[in-house]
Amino acid sequence: MKGDKISIIVPAYNVENYIENTVKSICDQTYRNLEIILVNDGSTDNSFSIISTFANNDSRIKVVNQTNAGLSGARNSGLKLVSGEYISFIDSDDWVDEDFLEKLYNSAKNNNADISIATIIRKREHTQKYRVHYTEEKVYETLKDKIEICNIPKCCYVWNKLYKR
Repeated sequence: MKGDKISIIVPAYNVENYIENTVKSICDQTYRNLEIILVNDGSTDNSFSIISTFANNDSRIKVVNQTNAGLSGARNSGLKLVSGEYISFIDSDDWVDEDFLEKLYNSAKNNNADISIATIIRKREHTQKYRVHYTEEKVYETLKDKIEICNIPKCCYVWNKLYKR
C-alpha cells in the first residue's frame, strides 16, 4: 500500500440507523492504507452486529466491544489500538466523501502539517447528520490564525481532522 497508514476511530453507541453508511463511506475511500477501529460502546441495538459484519468482510477493520464509557471513553479505547502514522475520528452518524482522507493526507504531507482540517455540511434530515467535505487547501501559520480556525462552529470538532500521530 502506498503512503503512511491512517487509523480511523469510530465510536458507536445505538446507531444502527446510521453506522452502515458511515462505515461504507470509510471503506470506500480512495486512500486505501487504512486501519479502521470501530468501537461498540455498549450499544443495546444492532450496532455491534452491523459493525461485526463489516469486520468479517474487510481485514482493515478492528472491532472493540466494551461497556458504555461515553464518546471520549470509546475514542480513548480506539486510541490504544492505533498503529497508523495519522489518526482520524469519524462519528458513527456521519459520512465522508470518497477522497476525504486522501486530500487531508496529501495536504498534511505537502505542508508538513500536524493537523489537516476539512469543512462539514450539516444536514437536518433524519438519516443524514453531517457530511465531512474537503473543498480547498489553506495553510495557517500564525498562532492567531490557528486559534481562529478552531473556533466553534467553523472547525472545532474532533472528527473533521487528520492528526499526525
